[in-house]
Amino acid sequence: MEFDSLGEDYDFYNGYAITIGFGIQKHSSKKGSGDEGLVMKEFVCCKQRKKVDVNLNPIGKGDKAYARSDCRAKVALLKPNGHNKFVVPVFKEQNYHVASRG
Repeated sequence: MEFDSLGEDYDFYNGYAITIGFGIQKHSSKKGSGDEGLVMKEFVCCKQRKKVDVNLNPIGKGDKAYARSDCRAKVALLKPNGHNKFVVPVFKEQNYHVASRG
């Protein structure tokens, strides 16, 4: 696949992720030398390696647990030298956590 801009890819991948049942976030990027601008960008599952403090007691005191997702869903974009479009060299559709629709 090819995309004219990062925004176009973000919208496409975000639509896919919502359909599957997860959110996405920007992960990493790489700028080119000179005035090339951005040459690489990754979008990943919003729960990737994120530690969340989950309170098991509704009053707010007592036992706590940590919920962590090892989700590996991601898409990477690369703008090869001399090209105006971003291509997708990496697409991982694994989504290991329980999807929430709300």
